[in-house]
Amino acid sequence: MNKTVNACFKHQLGRIGIILCLVGLYGCNLAKDPGKSVDLRKATAGKVSIRDIYESIELVPLAQVPEDLSPEASLSGLCVTRDRFILQDRDRAVLFYRHDGSLAEILNPGVPVTDFSIWQERVLDLLSGYEIREYALPDLSQLRRTPLDTLVVPTRIARREKNVMILPAYAGNRDYMCEYYFDRKYYAASEGNMDSGQTQDIVKHMSLFRYGDQLLALYPHNGQIWRCAEFFGVFLWLDFNKRDGDSVEFLSAQVTDEKVYFALLINGAEHLLIYNRADYRYSLIKTTSEGVSLPLGVIRDGVNYVCCATADLPRYLKRELLDPEDARIFDKVSSTGQHVVIKYRFL
Repeated sequence: MNKTVNACFKHQLGRIGIILCLVGLYGCNLAKDPGKSVDLRKATAGKVSIRDIYESIELVPLAQVPEDLSPEASLSGLCVTRDRFILQDRDRAVLFYRHDGSLAEILNPGVPVTDFSIWQERVLDLLSGYEIREYALPDLSQLRRTPLDTLVVPTRIARREKNVMILPAYAGNRDYMCEYYFDRKYYAASEGNMDSGQTQDIVKHMSLFRYGDQLLALYPHNGQIWRCAEFFGVFLWLDFNKRDGDSVEFLSAQVTDEKVYFALLINGAEHLLIYNRADYRYSLIKTTSEGVSLPLGVIRDGVNYVCCATADLPRYLKRELLDPEDARIFDKVSSTGQHVVIKYRFL
């Protein structure tokens, strides 16, 4: 297998990778639409109400993880299925919560968890270093372990289709988009155009997410969204204008039929960008008229699901925004160290 992989890498990273880079795989201006411009210097503060965006807000407190299994749990990487909230606890485990917040299952693979993703609510794909592990849902029985070549360092994992895994990766200061073909045991890579001391951080913070049947990738340093199809290409390329010296980092994105949502940091401050796909209008919101930030999680069935620690709740919610039942939950969990899923239902 290694001979096949190495030969593939030499071919892909040499000729094909360079050609793809030249025609715009990772940043050539050929894909840029100058009409789609977003001014990051004009954020609103206090002009938009949370009620202008969301119809209702609910809180789902998540059961605390037993300390012998995971002391001081720190949850991230929310996935939402029809009956589970799935989260990664640092690099130790993957936790499964029912939608009422009760803890259903814990997957502790015994190896560091680099990243995970869910395929069609049937398979959990777990990346641990240079290995892919697959687990059946819902029983979490292990299906297969696949070692990867060590020429590049993979940082994220998601299936493009049943037999093709997408793995953003880096080697030194270069970035790569890797594909593993299970049916052929074939590992391919295309080289990007980044070559700097920031490359590793960019690839580590890249976001893979789905819009319908499409797998998309958000690049954190420039906010561009690429389609991880058989031939990688631009899904949305916006011209972001910022002040000289401003620091901008794109944290995550979600796409609906009408809008694209971006969570980003501008000089360390949280912002939500809502971009209308039909008329190119947008809103860049720093804080609402209620004085809270608007976080972005996973959008599913008209709901924005956000997981946060209770210590962060005051940044995102005011008690008076909640109905009496959720206000009581707000009061109860505010002094605890547990995590909460906020369900923001769109208008």
